[in-house]
Amino acid sequence: MAEGLVPCPHCSKTYTMKKNLYQHMRTVHNVSPQLKGNIRCPLQCEENFSSHKELRKHLENLHKYVLENEIQEFENSETFDVWKKKS
Repeated sequence: MAEGLVPCPHCSKTYTMKKNLYQHMRTVHNVSPQLKGNIRCPLQCEENFSSHKELRKHLENLHKYVLENEIQEFENSETFDVWKKKS
C-alpha cells in the first residue's frame, strides 16, 4: 500500500484522509468508527471521548451522574458577547 493511505478495515478501499475513511465507513458499511478523543472523564475512570455528547452519556449511564442544563437567554448579540467574555 502506498505511504500515507489509510485502509478501510471492512473492504479494500484506501483514503488519503481519515475523515473520508470515516465517512465511507458510516455510509457504506453502516459502522461508526470508534475514535479516541481528547475529552477525558472527570471522574478518573481513564475513558476518553471525542464529543461532549458522548461524555454526557457516559457520565449518566456508567457513573449515574446527572448533569443539569443551564439555559441562558440574551436580549441581543451584544449581551451575549459580554456574557461570553466573562465565561
